Amino acid sequence: MDTTYLPCWQRRDDRARVRLFCLPHAGAGAGAYRAWTDLGSPDVDVQPVQLPGRDSLAGTALIDDLHTLVSEHLGPAIAQADDLPFVLLGHSMGAALAAEITAFLLRQGHRPPELLIVSAYRGGDDSSRWLPGSSDEELLQDVLSMGGTDPELFSEPSMRQFFLETMRNDIEMLRGYRRGYRRLQVPLLALGGEDDQDVPEDELALWSKRTTVQFTQRMWPGGHFYLHEQPAEVIGHVLETLGQLPASTTHFGRVGSRHG
Repeated sequence: MDTTYLPCWQRRDDRARVRLFCLPHAGAGAGAYRAWTDLGSPDVDVQPVQLPGRDSLAGTALIDDLHTLVSEHLGPAIAQADDLPFVLLGHSMGAALAAEITAFLLRQGHRPPELLIVSAYRGGDDSSRWLPGSSDEELLQDVLSMGGTDPELFSEPSMRQFFLETMRNDIEMLRGYRRGYRRLQVPLLALGGEDDQDVPEDELALWSKRTTVQFTQRMWPGGHFYLHEQPAEVIGHVLETLGQLPASTTHFGRVGSRHG
């Protein structure tokens, strides 16, 4: 398996029967899922995905075109991870990445994910919430208002600057993004926060039109970053969903869970 886009602190669990690749939200990296690596079942190898320009790839150039990021970097890397069945999970911007990676794998004839999980991202027409021309302070306040980001992150000038550069790159990536697929031939699970003002329940439900197979939706207490407020509960639900997939759509059958 190509480990270029896996963080140096993460180790593969050799007991696993399925791998869960987790893609981060805008401005973030693999560290957004660090807590998840201790919460899963031994059957599931949780693998946060790091992106160019952050984490241990901080010395590489940021990429501001989503399709380039997928077709030249993430898609080929995931395609090599064919030693285990796998699931793709993406939160916010990560949902767009996960869906496009799925489309890439299907187009190229590679093994697709057993399940695509999209979180806190609209299923309808693409429209970025981010406006061009925001000052640094306006952008930081907007990010903080959504929750999920520790204000202490911005107290150190170097960290503040690094975050701003990364966030502005990802904003440009999302503003220029248009879906490269219509419907995907994989089961799809859509997750959202009940109080998320940016991705209301009806907008999340439009993901049902993006799959030709099984669609399931689940709402959670909380806002845009609900999943990082209750990681044990969310990953428990993910494991439960994996275990309920029809045998005809999965290669690994039931997956055990510590969370009921």
